[in-house]
Amino acid sequence: MTLQELSQDLRRQGKLKVLNVPRALYGKGKNNRHKWRGEKPVRRRTQQRNIIMHLSGNKGEAKSITKPLEGWALFLNDEILNKIEYHTNKEIEKKKRKKYKGFQEEEDGEENITSSSLPSFVKPVSLVELKALIGLYYLAGVF
Repeated sequence: MTLQELSQDLRRQGKLKVLNVPRALYGKGKNNRHKWRGEKPVRRRTQQRNIIMHLSGNKGEAKSITKPLEGWALFLNDEILNKIEYHTNKEIEKKKRKKYKGFQEEEDGEENITSSSLPSFVKPVSLVELKALIGLYYLAGVF
């Protein structure tokens, strides 16, 4: 006896009852917070406020950029970096005068202390060092 024959026989005898399954099942989750549905949601027209009316992408000078370094150059160009370098060196000079004021100047106007004997934070900053520092800060933020 096959499965189909067995199921037909049980139906005739009234021992097997077939239930109608609804097309969509509805219910609520725990604490009645989440609703679920067994049917796909009905597609509706996209609301007007969700339609983007302008093209995305770079504008102005940024359109021609192909490398990350060129992008950074738009934010931190040489003019801005030179200002940062100038004011950083001014601040270093102030701190150097305050902390290392015990060093006497010689008669020709030079200080007794040589640049190599000063700690690194007392030496003036160069543009290359400044760019390297910003690059390290960037990498620290990425990783």
